[in-house]
Amino acid sequence: MARARKTETREGAGATPATAPGNQAVVPFIQASKPEVEPGPSWIGLECGAGTKELAATIPANGFIGGIIIEVLTTTAGEEAEWEQSGKLNENTATGVSEKGTFANIKSGTAPFILFEQIRLTEPNGAPIGLELSGWQTCLTNIYGGYAGNPDPRNDPDFYSEVKANEFGFSLRLPVEITANALGILGNQSAAASFRLVLKIGPSTIVYKKHAAKAGKSPIFSVKTYVELWGEPPKEDIFGRPNKQVPDYAGTAQYWSVQAALGVATAQNTIKLTRVGSQIRTLIFEFAETGKYPFGRTDECAPDPFEIQLDNRIFRQYSRVALRKLMKEMVPGLGFGESRRDLGVYCLSFAKGDSNLVGNKAISSWLATLTATRLELRGPAEKAGELNVLTNDISIAPMNPAGRTAQVGIGGFHPPVQETNPNAQ
Repeated sequence: MARARKTETREGAGATPATAPGNQAVVPFIQASKPEVEPGPSWIGLECGAGTKELAATIPANGFIGGIIIEVLTTTAGEEAEWEQSGKLNENTATGVSEKGTFANIKSGTAPFILFEQIRLTEPNGAPIGLELSGWQTCLTNIYGGYAGNPDPRNDPDFYSEVKANEFGFSLRLPVEITANALGILGNQSAAASFRLVLKIGPSTIVYKKHAAKAGKSPIFSVKTYVELWGEPPKEDIFGRPNKQVPDYAGTAQYWSVQAALGVATAQNTIKLTRVGSQIRTLIFEFAETGKYPFGRTDECAPDPFEIQLDNRIFRQYSRVALRKLMKEMVPGLGFGESRRDLGVYCLSFAKGDSNLVGNKAISSWLATLTATRLELRGPAEKAGELNVLTNDISIAPMNPAGRTAQVGIGGFHPPVQETNPNAQ
């Protein structure tokens, strides 16, 4: 029997035809399935100790993982130590000159996310799947990744981080799904081979100031997780129509990686960005004084002008002021102004699609690269320091060679703009 030709086009390569053999309509995956949330691993009675504490557990086998919400809540407040340290606070926190038992990182605006030294999702065999970041870096992925409408965790209704070290509460999302139409979700149907979540709690000497709490009286907190998922659809719906049982563009996955501690000079900089070969969705740059990351983040170490070189041409060039304006415009609810701006943080997003907001269906705006692509950050800085680069890139598994990223000229590459139907004759 001849296979029916597709009657619609979609963006990208690798989607399933809208009709099945015999011209019977196929129910799309996002209609056949439904987004769900279920409890994941949880831990109670936790506190920071002298060393790193690792929490690890398997994710319940069910459907396709879209993300994991990590909730931290103080259950027993700590007691302040009897000491004070004077010094002016950074402009991105509360003003004042007296601190007493504060978070170690209150000055950098990273409190209380630095509680997590590492957040990691791994394959059943323990191999990381490209989501391995600190708590603060995970916060940055939430803010700039475009996974929610008002993404900054510091704007959550239940976020609180007392200047005193006795209480804190926050939630983070470990992102798996790229966009809300199930793109990038991971199949997790086998209880014998479930994914694992690993959380590393930092030592008290890093999380808190020197003596943030009386001995044996540091805050006690719980960590709960909730798994966002898509259920596995049955083969047919109640009308006997076949359901699509896997998402469109199956095999697509996103990764977040860190290129750490790159040197920044006051003279002209040419810093090579090494995470190339896939389609880049987001680049986040964090500038800090040498050896002081993340507490010593500063704008003075960022190049001005801020220039991106792509192969043999200048691809983007901004002043720092212009780039900060664009960042504010593209991220809904981003905390800005003197009281909340994250010093030393700059973002280039290629996840805007045909809009001016991050998080849209955006394959057309992703920055397609090959392993030979030359991608560099250039420009002089006011002050020498160091740079961390967080790269969010997308690995696409197209159905046939015509859907792969193609070279269209010397120094230029272009993603697929229209679906190539592998079932059409």
